[in-house]
Amino acid sequence: MKKPARVIISGISSDSGKTITTLCLIAGLKSLNKSVSAFKVGPDFIDPTHHRKFTKCFNLDIAMSSEEFVKFLFTSESEDFNVIEGVMGVFDGETAGVSTAKISQILSSPVILCVDAEKLGESIRGIVKGFLKEIDIKGVVAIKISSQTHREIIKKALEREGIELLGAIPKSAEFQIPSRHLGLYLADELKTEKEKFESAFFNFFDTKKILDIFEKSKEREIDLKSSWYESFFGPVKNKLKGKKFAFLKLKYLQFIYPENIKILDIMGAESYIIDEQNISQTKKQSFDFLIIPGGYPELYGKEIEELKREIYEIINNSSFVIGECGGFEILSEKLIHDEKEVPMLGAFPFSIKIEKKLQALGWRKIILPNGDELKGHEFHYGKILNQKDKITKIFRLQDIYGNPKGEDGFLKGKFLGSWTHIYFPSNPSGILNLFRNLELWKSE
Repeated sequence: MKKPARVIISGISSDSGKTITTLCLIAGLKSLNKSVSAFKVGPDFIDPTHHRKFTKCFNLDIAMSSEEFVKFLFTSESEDFNVIEGVMGVFDGETAGVSTAKISQILSSPVILCVDAEKLGESIRGIVKGFLKEIDIKGVVAIKISSQTHREIIKKALEREGIELLGAIPKSAEFQIPSRHLGLYLADELKTEKEKFESAFFNFFDTKKILDIFEKSKEREIDLKSSWYESFFGPVKNKLKGKKFAFLKLKYLQFIYPENIKILDIMGAESYIIDEQNISQTKKQSFDFLIIPGGYPELYGKEIEELKREIYEIINNSSFVIGECGGFEILSEKLIHDEKEVPMLGAFPFSIKIEKKLQALGWRKIILPNGDELKGHEFHYGKILNQKDKITKIFRLQDIYGNPKGEDGFLKGKFLGSWTHIYFPSNPSGILNLFRNLELWKSE
């Protein structure tokens, strides 16, 4: 049984320093020549873009998959050292059974708790003490520390409760990642200095104690049923052999779950990533499916215009085109943002406006016309305007509790547009049927 070293970086809330702490640990461990994998709890696309500046990263999401898949993904993609960034606060998502605390239980992983200590002194011990009863917390990382005196106050307060201060990150602009309506800025939009995080690991963390936490975590087993793999993947293994999938991963379209590519690999499909560096060479290739992922196309109208000819050529050479969220938006006639109208690709007969008010957020169950159920996540500000023709919708949506959430999955010719990001591990057999049935549903 594989016993990878692991630790979860969680917090008492959002904005508690989880991502910065995670990056410090990854960079520091890599500088010690350790092999490292990163994981992110939940459906978030953005934090993993920062992790991937240093190493590979995968999402661990029970709501869109299962406990067994989370165990399988973690054990199959783990390295000698594994840093798992939690979502929001450690118990958030508990009502739906999808919290960081739940992932800690499934993976039998110790937890390091991050706390924003900017406006805290001795009271930090009362806050942290409340988490100790149910979570295996091995220590605290305090962020926004104003001075050495502040650090000592925090350290001594925690010691009164028998809690280790494992890190104290100073209050500084260099240890803050800017955010906007959809979360943190993408890693490619910022200058990520590996040396800065390496230095922080050795200057602001108790590296010996952290390495000891990792080492002791190896003693814990992850109970993955040996029969699970064959029962889950057996019906779809190599069923897409010979099929070619392309993912159009541009600066403004990066929201791809690597787990989806992993599922396609198991199905025997060939997967290709098309980006700005290779788009000129790959535009003449033929693909069975072109997937245009989500992102921030509303911020990059000029860049879209510059590559429009190449994107059209790839679309023309693809049998089917699937656009998700931001990828759906660029398939519209035009995108409206901040009163500016930018022409898009025109596959769907309507415009999309980026509203200031959030239009949809949450995990989704996706019921297909044949009754198959997939799962995914929806988070967007886009709203359809001026729809000229009636378009078939093949997705019936529900939230995680089974409440109706309308329709999605706009099917027109060879184009399928969806606000929902589909998570292939939710139901590989259903995904296989989706790809096989698109031709049938298109003609109905």
